[in-house]
Amino acid sequence: MRHLAALLALSAVANSSPSAEPDARTAADRGLKFLAEEAVGWKEDRKCASGHHAPMGLWALNEAKARGFKVDDKAVSNLTGWVLAKDDPAKVNPRQPPRPEVTVNQTPLMLALGIEAGGVAGDTRDGLKALLGLVLAGQDKDGAWRLLYVWEPFGSAPDVMTTLVLLALTDPNAPDLGAEGQAARERGLKWLEAAKPSDTPQADALRLLLWTRLGRPAKEREAIATRLAGRQNADGGWGQEEGAASDAYATGQALYALAAKGTKADDPAVRKAVAFLVKAQEKDGSWAMASRPGGPGGKAARNVAPITFAGTAWAVLGLVRCSPTDGAKPEK
Repeated sequence: MRHLAALLALSAVANSSPSAEPDARTAADRGLKFLAEEAVGWKEDRKCASGHHAPMGLWALNEAKARGFKVDDKAVSNLTGWVLAKDDPAKVNPRQPPRPEVTVNQTPLMLALGIEAGGVAGDTRDGLKALLGLVLAGQDKDGAWRLLYVWEPFGSAPDVMTTLVLLALTDPNAPDLGAEGQAARERGLKWLEAAKPSDTPQADALRLLLWTRLGRPAKEREAIATRLAGRQNADGGWGQEEGAASDAYATGQALYALAAKGTKADDPAVRKAVAFLVKAQEKDGSWAMASRPGGPGGKAARNVAPITFAGTAWAVLGLVRCSPTDGAKPEK
């Protein structure tokens, strides 16, 4: 009897040990709840979609739903209707004084990516087409899309912004933008192919996503995937740049890109990254983030709610891609 009790005790210890498989789906569900509540709350309080909340919230919620997760449909409908309303209550395209520089309006770009992650039909397609029209207008003469100033990681370098635009223009749910859209896409791709990539996991992850979607040669994709995997920290996560501590933003992006490329959920690097995210998740379902210095004043933001939200969204997107799915749509 004592031997049986000892065996049961050992079994219980083994089953509760840190080496047990982390539950990516449970962590994703908690993160989705946080994102839905925070995005709607931000909408009500700030009444402006120019931050991280509406775009990244829609991206994570729409993609999770498409892959079989239960999400807050009311929140998705609320946010989508708000940002696409013709009288622009979300201030997606506020009037700006004319500038000599050609810069991309990041808000409609990120909103387009978020909306494309879900089903697009009817009025939503018309609204999405209008968003992408605003994005096309921000293309520079050389084919790139640039911001007025860089504030990493959300407002990034020209190669990253151009990659994001091309992801929006090549999404299976993207509307037909005619000859203008095709020409912009070709000029942007030509510029990106010649540009030196930023030396960051984000640049690798997003370019890997685009190259996978476009069916670029396996040798090119494998080279990027190998470089991205080689940036993984010992704790299983990724940092935003060389020597940076692991965080949810970079780790979620890396997982998302590797999974889209075809890396399996049981790959050791993926399992380590999932374990890192599961362990780092806060009780409210978010992931803590710190603001990096940048922007016009070159200082870190005092309000970390936007970057915390964006980091949480990327963590959820990565976990969703690495979780078992129920009735999910095919990979993009």
